[in-house]
Amino acid sequence: MSSDNIIMYMIGICLFFAVIIFFSDKFKTMGKFVFNGVIGSAGIYIVNTLFKSFGLYVGINLITFTVAGLLGIPGIISLYIINAFL
Repeated sequence: MSSDNIIMYMIGICLFFAVIIFFSDKFKTMGKFVFNGVIGSAGIYIVNTLFKSFGLYVGINLITFTVAGLLGIPGIISLYIINAFL
């Protein structure tokens, strides 16, 4: 391996870590949104299995994932309230 390749790898690694440090807050926010969306979707699935016999059913899709990710439990409750009125 030549010294030019080693220098290029070192510069690439430094740039990679600089980008990670620069965008760390955005990655943290996005990770929190995805985590909340997954937990919210699991909550919707559990509530669907419990109340399916009563006719309350909310589908799990991108919109419900986004509502659960942004609003959390109040968003999930609002989805079921909206579904009950529609």
